[in-house]
Amino acid sequence: MELGIKQLKAGNYFDAALRFKFVLWMNKRNVIAHYLLGKSYFYRGKFAECVPPLKEALRLQPDFEEAKFLLTCAGANTGIKAIPRSFIIDKLDQISLNYDQYVQNTSSQVNAVLAEELKKLTGENMGFNVLDLGARGGDTAQILRSVSNSVIGVEPSLKLVSIARSRRINNLLAYNQIAGRFPEDYLRECKDHFSIVLCTYYLDNLGPLDEFFKLVSNVTEDKGIFAFNISVHNGNEDYFFKTSSILFAHSPAYVEKLLEKSGFKIISRREVKYASGATDMVYVTVKK
Repeated sequence: MELGIKQLKAGNYFDAALRFKFVLWMNKRNVIAHYLLGKSYFYRGKFAECVPPLKEALRLQPDFEEAKFLLTCAGANTGIKAIPRSFIIDKLDQISLNYDQYVQNTSSQVNAVLAEELKKLTGENMGFNVLDLGARGGDTAQILRSVSNSVIGVEPSLKLVSIARSRRINNLLAYNQIAGRFPEDYLRECKDHFSIVLCTYYLDNLGPLDEFFKLVSNVTEDKGIFAFNISVHNGNEDYFFKTSSILFAHSPAYVEKLLEKSGFKIISRREVKYASGATDMVYVTVKK
């Protein structure tokens, strides 16, 4: 088992699969071995072969979210509601390896829209308390750092946290404090209130958004700002998991209904189109 995990981490998926098969020859009820065998096939692009061991892992452990997630990515309809946290961390850690290129290709466009729209609301005022949910490497903090009293970042990837902790805006550190946590966990325990809450490139990890928006509302001051981006889904469903890009996309009608229910008024909504053809919507809202 240990050799298989080592080979899997090294990207030697064929060798990893052989070792997990041997484990299962010794113990057919080893849930983790079934899952890791399916994962080895999946990473080799053997989607048909990955299905049986993943289904067996789920049969033995019906709440195995990682197995359910990989089955969904392989084309099965399992009704997942969120990307498992282990896969979120893996994705974020990969981003950290070439972070500047990631910013240039993606978040720089969203940040430019946010900077323009937030300037209309903040004007020349100073002293804002900002909460940045899903802070990644700290590039979003540059939008408001110069006019903020404090900026708190929340980022689950420790590799990205290390980048964010070193990022400066002029002579100031981008963040006064960074919490290495998942945003939902931080929000559930947070007792503070913020004049501005930002959330970029994180909501795509979630299907239903009602709890998340409610948690954000709880920490946003009256007349405070909540700004975020989200991938657009134009179908009839409220949200849809896109296996091609491994993220959730949401219908604007669903998002806007939840914003109203959570006490936010939409100030602006703007589309951002990427070279891939994907579309994000950038929302800037104010708590009523």
